[in-house]
Amino acid sequence: MNEIEEDEFAEMLKKADETENYSFLFVENATRLKNHEYDEWYKDYLMGDTGIWIGNGIDDQYLLNVDSNGKDIVNNCGISFGYVVKQGEPTFIKLLGMKELGDDDE
Repeated sequence: MNEIEEDEFAEMLKKADETENYSFLFVENATRLKNHEYDEWYKDYLMGDTGIWIGNGIDDQYLLNVDSNGKDIVNNCGISFGYVVKQGEPTFIKLLGMKELGDDDE
């Protein structure tokens, strides 16, 4: 994001915050999103304990704080599965409409 786009993006987030009725879904790979961790909007709006992780590697990442103590975390689950993380608690999910190689069309 260039500086103008980032300013417009931050302004949009502020306006949404004023309505007090909003949700945003950021779709990005973890490395690229982590590059913004020192941006003001990131610090103000992203919660490190709530999010959706799709695919492999949830136990190997540091973007979402996941309480995996005693939990059965499938770290190599493929792109058809993932986790919804709420306040650090992961819930394993199957993504509808996501196909992996070898999945049937049915």
